[in-house]
Amino acid sequence: MAKGRLISTNFWMDGKVEDDFTPEDKYGYLWCLTNPHTNLCGCYEVSIKQIAHELGYNTDTAERLLKRLDGAHNVIRYSAPTKELLVLNWYRYNWNASEKLDKPLLAEIRAVKCDRFREYLAGRYNERETVATPYECGPGTPPEPEEGPPPVGRGRRPAPLEQKVRHKYGQYGWVRLTDEEYGRLQSTLGEDELRRCIT
Repeated sequence: MAKGRLISTNFWMDGKVEDDFTPEDKYGYLWCLTNPHTNLCGCYEVSIKQIAHELGYNTDTAERLLKRLDGAHNVIRYSAPTKELLVLNWYRYNWNASEKLDKPLLAEIRAVKCDRFREYLAGRYNERETVATPYECGPGTPPEPEEGPPPVGRGRRPAPLEQKVRHKYGQYGWVRLTDEEYGRLQSTLGEDELRRCIT
């Protein structure tokens, strides 16, 4: 099945890209966003050798490029042990609030081999407004950049964030409110007016 990736023209006007990226960095980052290995969750398995071949570089150059995008620019993470590449802001531009996205997205997150990457993606998944039951992997901050081959289990484990569950209201369940939001609206509008608004 053919798939395409849309890149906003704002990519070229982004201050970070414009000021800090070399032409080689731009080329490598565009490859990270549009290559045939990309998937719904933004974390995919690809070896350094494959990256080098697809970019037309030798493996040393491809490794140096990944280290720059990881450490200096903070836009990706690469796990050498699992050969997985994580695009850190992928979720902002490729995930939406559709409930149809939940099942396939969750399946891809569960398939991620690197624990740190899976925790990070689970955190982003749990932040989505349509999630009624959060994925129990634990939210996370972007995984720390790796320097050389990392020891297994390296990295900080962030403290779990409290998840706010949104409940469905109305005949079709299109209105979603947390208990706090519902209570605030009820005290402001009154029960009858709140029911009318939801209807």
